[in-house]
Amino acid sequence: MADKLRTTQNLEALQAKHVGTGHADTTKKEWFDNIVRDTAHSFIGHQPLLELTALGMGLHPEEVRMEQYEHLIRGWVPSETAEVNVGQEELDYLMAVEMQKQQEALASANATTTDDIANGATK
Repeated sequence: MADKLRTTQNLEALQAKHVGTGHADTTKKEWFDNIVRDTAHSFIGHQPLLELTALGMGLHPEEVRMEQYEHLIRGWVPSETAEVNVGQEELDYLMAVEMQKQQEALASANATTTDDIANGATK
């Protein structure tokens, strides 16, 4: 009986110390909020993880960081009530940035080819 009491007391101390560990009255939403916020904190606090995620998503690391800050504020939002907050201006801006990146890459490739031809290099 003493072991069970000690275990219960240790669990209560752990739950008091760490908010995200949950308790008997934790709802599903609270549990998911804790998971989302812990994950967002991890992304924000660990630069290599943030950069790897940004690379996989095809975004700039700062965009991913700002998205994670939104998750900290918003918490978990069920998919049926989730809203897309990107307006037409943001989409136009992102498209313009992407077009500029593609044009710079094409110009860089053309410049390299032109330099190779001028220097007499053949492929």
